[in-house]
This record gives sequence, C-alpha cells and structure tokens, in this order.
Amino acid sequence: MIEYTGYIKKIRFYSESSNYIVALIEVEQEDKLITMNGYMNNFNDYDKYLFIGDYEIHPKYGKQFKLNEYRIVLAKESDEIVKYLSSPLFKGIGKKLAQQIVDSLGENCLSKIKADKHSLDFVIGMTEKRRDTIYDTLTNSDYDQEVMQFFMGHGISLKNLGLIQGFYQEKTLDVLQNNPYQLIEDIDGIGFKTADDLALKTGGSLDNPNRIKAAVVYCIKQYGFNTGSTYCLIDEIINMFSKIIYNIDESVFYDYLEELIDEELVIKEDERYYYHEMYEAER
Repeated sequence: MIEYTGYIKKIRFYSESSNYIVALIEVEQEDKLITMNGYMNNFNDYDKYLFIGDYEIHPKYGKQFKLNEYRIVLAKESDEIVKYLSSPLFKGIGKKLAQQIVDSLGENCLSKIKADKHSLDFVIGMTEKRRDTIYDTLTNSDYDQEVMQFFMGHGISLKNLGLIQGFYQEKTLDVLQNNPYQLIEDIDGIGFKTADDLALKTGGSLDNPNRIKAAVVYCIKQYGFNTGSTYCLIDEIINMFSKIIYNIDESVFYDYLEELIDEELVIKEDERYYYHEMYEAER
C-alpha cells in the first residue's frame, strides 16, 4: 500500500448516495496533482489527510490512485495550523486569532486543545464561544474516525460506510458491534452476505440468533425475488436455509421462525410464509 499526506484540491465527481468520490489531491510526496477515486464521507478542502491505497488502471481514464483507507492528520507546521484554524470550518476564528493560538500554545496546539479545551483560555482575544467552537470542530470528526478505524481494523470495505453512518449517525458503532444483521432491514442494498461477512469479521458466532433469524428472512425474500412469488412454503424455506446455514438443528430453525412471526417480520397465513413487506404489497 502507498501512503500520501495532503489535501483534496478539486472534486471531479461525488455521489451523495454512495459517497463515491473522484478527486484531485495535492500531496507532500509528489510534485503534481494525483487523481484519486474511492469512498469518503464528511470531507472538506481544509483538513489534511493521510490517504492509503494503491494505483490501478481505469479502462477509460487511465492510471488512478484507488483509496482504501484515509484519516485526518492534525497540521503540525505553524503556517498550516494558522491556515486551518482560520478556514471556514472554524466560524468566527480569523487569521489573527489563529496566529495568537499558535504563538501561545505552540505547534502542537491542536493536540493540546483536543485534550483540554481550557488550554485556549490563556490565548489573548479568546472568548468562551470561540473556545467551544474550536474544540467542537476539532472533536466532531473523532467519532467518524473511530467508526472508520473499526471498519479498517476488521478488513471491511469503505464502500458501505457512508450509507451505514448516514442512517445510524451516532448509533453506528453500537449497531455494528452488537447486531450487524440489523443493516439488512434498515438499509437498501445491504443483503445477508454483506451483513454476515461484517458480523463474522467482527467476532460474531455461526450460531448467533440474529444470524439465524436474518438467514430465515433472507431465504423468504430471496425465494420471492427468484420466482416472482410473494410467499413461500416451509419446505422451500428449509431447502434454501440449509444451503447457507450449516449444522443447525431443525428444531432451532422452527424456534427462530416462530420468533420472527411473533415479531411480525414474517407473516404466516395458512401454510404460506411472507416477508412482511411482501405481505403488505400483496394486500
């Protein structure tokens, strides 16, 4: 993997629905702009980033840097810090006050502020409102970074990160760590395989109740997609289920199927089993 440190200079393409980006980046390691593609959310022109990835040859656009991981890097040089703190990210903080912060707290001022916002109280011209603005702006991205590091630490692609984080907001880590299978119900485009890969990579067990219930729902939905039917019979569910979940006693399967019926995620009518959305559509 190649590591670059620098800034986003120009956006050529960005999809708000998928967080896919094509951009020109200016990095310290090269003397020319680099075309980068990948998935990013909550980015801007003022933060300094560590870009991690490798080059690929696009069939139409040629050589591009494919982003696999990124994180914000706190500026360390005085002029960079002043430029950063006086950017539109920090409302009401001009160049003069930014310079006062660097002069008072030194070149590691950003780390000091993140550790203790009251370190700003010693800066000439500082007010409580300005202090809180600086601190909040610096720390707001910490949660995003934590979620991203969770993804990267488990070898999970950034592709779905924007969708997941956009839906769950501050509850993202809680859902990812406790029940990744909830993604199937909540987010269009994420199916059983994606959620199962995520769960197993983060320490989930093969006999996890959430996994088994998600597999039952997947089988009912998938049968409908494959056949055009809005329901399926029990033998059809068991047949598909046995191909994706192994070594589970049939009585356990029925127990979880009954739970799904109680939760109204699966509707049973006579001997027909419906996924609840298909049932409503049929009605």
